[in-house]
Amino acid sequence: MALNTLTTLKFLFYVSFIVQVASQELGSELNQILKYPYESIFNNSTQNQECADILGNLSVFERLPQWAMQMLDSTGKVPSGLMTGNIMSLGDYDQCITINDEETGIRGKYCVTTYNFQENISSLHGVCLPDVCNFDEFVSLVPLEKSTFVINDYLCQTDDGVILDNDDIFCITLIVITTLFMLSATCYDLHVRKQGTNAPNGAVASFSIYTNTINLLKKNPNDISCVYGLRVFSMLWIIYANRANISMKIPAINSFDLLNQKFSDSSNYIYSAHFAVDTFFYLSGFMMAYNTLKNGTRMKILNMPRFIFQRLLRIFPTMVVLFIIIVTISRRVGSGPIYQLGVQQARQSCLDHWLSYFFFFQNYSNPDNMCLPQTWYIAAVMQMHVLTPLILIPLGNFQHTKKAWTIHIMFMSLVVSAMFIPMIVAMNENNSNIYSTHSRFAIFLLGIYAGSKAINVDKHMKKINKIIYFFIWILILILMASIAYPARYLIQEPNSMFAIMLATFGRPLWGVCLTWIIFNCLAERCEMVNRFLSHPIFKFVSNLCFSMFVLSNLEIGYHAITARNPIYIDLVYLVRTWISDVFLTMFFAYLWSMLFELPLINLYKTRYNNLKKSGIISCAITVQNA
Repeated sequence: MALNTLTTLKFLFYVSFIVQVASQELGSELNQILKYPYESIFNNSTQNQECADILGNLSVFERLPQWAMQMLDSTGKVPSGLMTGNIMSLGDYDQCITINDEETGIRGKYCVTTYNFQENISSLHGVCLPDVCNFDEFVSLVPLEKSTFVINDYLCQTDDGVILDNDDIFCITLIVITTLFMLSATCYDLHVRKQGTNAPNGAVASFSIYTNTINLLKKNPNDISCVYGLRVFSMLWIIYANRANISMKIPAINSFDLLNQKFSDSSNYIYSAHFAVDTFFYLSGFMMAYNTLKNGTRMKILNMPRFIFQRLLRIFPTMVVLFIIIVTISRRVGSGPIYQLGVQQARQSCLDHWLSYFFFFQNYSNPDNMCLPQTWYIAAVMQMHVLTPLILIPLGNFQHTKKAWTIHIMFMSLVVSAMFIPMIVAMNENNSNIYSTHSRFAIFLLGIYAGSKAINVDKHMKKINKIIYFFIWILILILMASIAYPARYLIQEPNSMFAIMLATFGRPLWGVCLTWIIFNCLAERCEMVNRFLSHPIFKFVSNLCFSMFVLSNLEIGYHAITARNPIYIDLVYLVRTWISDVFLTMFFAYLWSMLFELPLINLYKTRYNNLKKSGIISCAITVQNA
């Protein structure tokens, strides 16, 4: 007769670890597994009695019942392709949790454990058990070092349906109410426009999908249109890098190949996306300076609170809603062998570090365990934004006076300091923080300086000789490629001298290259580049870039942690999924902007303009953030 069920499950669980045979370091553990005696486990005093009774009664059957056979079938087996890294054995999650024997009341419970058998390499294994059996007691029978296992209660799942707690209900209510208000405002807006008698109420129209979509598509004559293309292509680059990085962490048939690729030059195009993020830092400083100073407006100390408030108004609602979703409803909107593992890790990080998350300093306080890691950029930009008025006030007040040369010397000294202080810090740190604000401050300052000089740049650009102009373009393109190509050293060897030099000089030089491109577009010197980067389609996508930046990781991560089985990952897979990621992220970013970003911004503008017309506010500073 067949082995009793739990002994068979143990056997399959033990044998699944043979996937480590590719590693010579596992010889002793493998011997322990193979030499382990398969005696009866029912004399184990720690065994759950109800579980022991169910499994013990199987010995009276000539053949295993259907539910037991399904559990054995759902448990992970030894996969093929061990030598290429197919070390994940997740089993059949969906079959396991749908087991429900009406006669005995036994239901399936799917559990997954992480087994760390090498540094930086771990394996996931799925086991299907009766729902009354405790997985930790089951694993206690495995004759391996228990320190190699990572087991948590949330890694075991049963089909209990969707059970909502008060936090989940609050989150759903918030989203539903916001959606209903948005739809109602849209209906009102369309109705008033159809009547054609009066303009829609500004406050209500701020929540209208129709009005907000028109504003997204409308071209602002004061904008620098080539910036649209720079933002969009940088965003596409970042989304591809996010897809590639997350794909290296999910169950894959060829995980060893991916691991080798990660540390080879073939991955440079992925890591070079860090310079795409630097592009956003540069454009943020550039547009703030350009829009503040182009009309001769002088920022005053009294303008600082409103300047900071405008930034908070754009990013804080998004951060609040994201936080609520992650810590509440995210547990209920997906399933899969590793879904709870991914969600609970993200959720716990947010619960542990909510203070640094909401006060914009988690890129320093907990860079290795951030709540929503992509929001490090928001924290860094917010820190820079607080300091920006202190730079724009002297720059705007004195750049057209006799003391202008003093201001320029002081500003360039500040840029040089922002370059070399991070270099000195990096040389004296054992663990470099790639998310630090000070490491990006130099390119941000260059953006501000370039934005202040962009106002009258056309008359200077047109004086450049055509031959010199051509060679400068060649030099700029070669320089950008040379900076981006070795970018993986910034991540893999951040404390090496080469990486420190690349960060110190590469980022400012990247800003210089961007300055050349934008100045050419402003001077209309290179019409082909300007026309391409200024294409109207980039205007719409550019306005969604903030939401796309925040949501892309969530969309890609959701797709990854809902996977049922390991997949083969190659360039074709990455490109195919990247294309779908772009359009899905764009769609979600559009909905997100309609719900949580644009309404409050437009409401503030409506209220602010009303106060300005009434004379309560006499001076306005318009700042467009990248």
